[in-house]
Amino acid sequence: MSCNNNDDDVSITPPRDLTEVLLEDEEAMQAYLETHFYNYEDFENPPADFDYKIVLDTIEGANADKIALIDQVTTKTVTIKDADDQEVDHNLYYLIAREGIGHNPHSADSVFVRYTGTSLTNVDFDHTVTPVWFDQIGNPYYGNSTGVVLGFKMFTPELKTGTYVGLDNGVPEYEDYGIGMVLMPSGLAYFNTALTGVAAYSPLIFRIDMLASVESDHDGDKIPSYYEDQDGDAFFYNVDTDENGIADIYDVDDDGDGTLTKDEIEWTDLNGDGRISVDEINFLDYNNDGVPDYLDPDYPEAEE
Repeated sequence: MSCNNNDDDVSITPPRDLTEVLLEDEEAMQAYLETHFYNYEDFENPPADFDYKIVLDTIEGANADKIALIDQVTTKTVTIKDADDQEVDHNLYYLIAREGIGHNPHSADSVFVRYTGTSLTNVDFDHTVTPVWFDQIGNPYYGNSTGVVLGFKMFTPELKTGTYVGLDNGVPEYEDYGIGMVLMPSGLAYFNTALTGVAAYSPLIFRIDMLASVESDHDGDKIPSYYEDQDGDAFFYNVDTDENGIADIYDVDDDGDGTLTKDEIEWTDLNGDGRISVDEINFLDYNNDGVPDYLDPDYPEAEE
């Protein structure tokens, strides 16, 4: 399996009310955060044989004095819409056990990670031992919807990448990479889809090692994919400037004016790495109307 949102598991139809499920999920997540801790002491003072893995356990017995997750997590609010198109705020809870020393990926970038997905009842439903690359978006236009669930890609920008140090039996090795954990309600995960050993409408936990990432440009139009998410909600398929049925992230002519997007900007490789970043782009505005040419269908008329 993988942490994508296209698993061949059982969906319940029709889905339950999003707000109703959220209330149940929030209660379950709060209870978990109040009664569990992670091995923060190992991260603070790593023993010689420490494997730098987040281990979760219950606060009881010999662990009765441990600091609860509720006092260590950061909360991020993610807004999604229900079946009636009403916005519903969901809380995403995460912690950074080790920040990493590289750069923070964007939610649209491809990431090279190790991860483990578990339920609140400690069922391991998904994991990888060797690192894997994830295109966090996927491409539904070509039958590829293997982008990660929303809660996953809303968390990955909080972690920094590490440093590549070589191969170990053919497996890429990194050091000083970001290590973290995210707890998400089912509305940011699989919602009404049951996983192996995990019921539908279950909050989930992902523990992630952020080894490396590549800034994506899915349509090759020289606009980084994350920058095409103009409303910043990480739902990349709801931005379609020319309303042609193809989201800007996969549209080589975003405004539908007949001029390719890459020909309506100027890019200078200031970093000398052949990779495009927003600070290297001159967003042309031929008619000075405040709308960059690549999003302005009036540009050809002004040029004529």
